[in-house]
Amino acid sequence: MIRKLSFISMLFPFLLACGAANNSGIAQGFAKIDKAKLADHVRESYDIPAFVKIDFTEPRKAQVEGMTTYTVLLQVGQGIQKRTIQVSGDGRFYFLGEFQDLTFDAVADRRSKLKLENAVARGPKGAPIEIVEFTDFQCPYCQRGYKIMTESIMKDYDGKVRWYFKSLPLVQIHPWAKPAHQAAECARLQGDDKFWTLHDKIFDAQRAITIANHEGKIEELAKGSGIDMGKFQKCVDGRDTIKNVEADMAEADGLGFQSAPLFVVNGRLVKGADYNGLKVIIEDELAKLAEKKPSVEKGKKAEKEK
Repeated sequence: MIRKLSFISMLFPFLLACGAANNSGIAQGFAKIDKAKLADHVRESYDIPAFVKIDFTEPRKAQVEGMTTYTVLLQVGQGIQKRTIQVSGDGRFYFLGEFQDLTFDAVADRRSKLKLENAVARGPKGAPIEIVEFTDFQCPYCQRGYKIMTESIMKDYDGKVRWYFKSLPLVQIHPWAKPAHQAAECARLQGDDKFWTLHDKIFDAQRAITIANHEGKIEELAKGSGIDMGKFQKCVDGRDTIKNVEADMAEADGLGFQSAPLFVVNGRLVKGADYNGLKVIIEDELAKLAEKKPSVEKGKKAEKEK
């Protein structure tokens, strides 16, 4: 049926990313619509399995006159995926999705909000492809994203990619992530190379790290990274770099990012540890640049001939 949306396509981000709920906008009741009835109808219409919990935020004014907007919260275990639902003024008709404004450039908006001046990065400055990754050291899908970047993307596109790191610890579901990000920032104070060495070691050792042993494990990993342990431990104990982690988290929030990993490739968004998604966009961006190059060269030649 054309009107049906496969539940697998709605669930897909669960399979590639970690996500945490943001419940600040959930209301206690609904004045204009029967919450249970809407949930049952959405479940039936979009083939959503019984094991998925469906909830809604309180209604808000839609971008289009005569419509009301709700956010649908689809929960599987600790993971929550958000979808928007638009309901007609009489409460009879609805659809899942956002109204899109053709005058809004999401790519340009995203790029304008990214703060890269002081971000730690791998790859050459001026590379044609900039990948900004928002990630979480405790998230298993982020570990997969790390493997994709180190073992595939940075090798397949050697010299063409600059990879920026941004902290996005999902503190509601990953209790040792934020301290790990803080520790990595402490390593960075001794050099970007020290940051990346510890970064790689934390991801490689992820399964062995727990909330009970994370302090000792990270200290152990740092000792094998060429780090001055006196300075490192003083920084960790003093929480000197927590502000850096929280600045990245605030940046992610401003971009509407609530799951990890997320990759921004020249302003274009890839959700989850999706190698094919990254590759398609990278190839497309390189093709665009290749098309522009002859035009630029032609323009330069014309200028010389004047």
